[in-house]
Amino acid sequence: MLTCGMIDQNILIFVWLLLVAAVANNLIRRNASFVRTFYMFMLTTYVCALVAVTLFPIPFQAELLDVRRTKQVLFNNYYPFRTISEVLAHGDARVLLLQLGGNLLLLMPLTLLLPILFKRFRSFKSTIIVATAVSLIIEFLQLAISAVIGFTYRNADVDDILINVFGAMIGYGVYTVIAKIIFRRGSQ
Repeated sequence: MLTCGMIDQNILIFVWLLLVAAVANNLIRRNASFVRTFYMFMLTTYVCALVAVTLFPIPFQAELLDVRRTKQVLFNNYYPFRTISEVLAHGDARVLLLQLGGNLLLLMPLTLLLPILFKRFRSFKSTIIVATAVSLIIEFLQLAISAVIGFTYRNADVDDILINVFGAMIGYGVYTVIAKIIFRRGSQ
């Protein structure tokens, strides 16, 4: 849980276990189907993974923070399309895959699972509002944690929000295609 002066992702394993137990208990009391229980398990696992990937590890040790502050290489981006254009113009394939591909895929599972599990998220608008809110919260938390520890440990980037939401739109599109196929099969 504490590695080299950092709070790492392992703490989320404990949180994940607590969440899975709470969700399972709730679903058992409601006599939920196996399929719904499986999708809730996937959503719980996804949310913990999302937090792990976007916010952890968080440095906290004074000596480590001092070293990081003197060697700061990350900067926040508040201008739309700046990072995207820089990565496309100067980034190698690895940077392109991590920066653009990772952000594109980040919220896809959310926009696939929410409409499956909850009727109120079966509209494009409601799903994209949630995806936008989640992306904004992630970037705000990265900015807030950076402010608290005194250096940019994760860069807050408006382009991440744009790419996350675009990926969420694609994820919702995949959901609608899958839902139509399943609905067609069910009506035959």
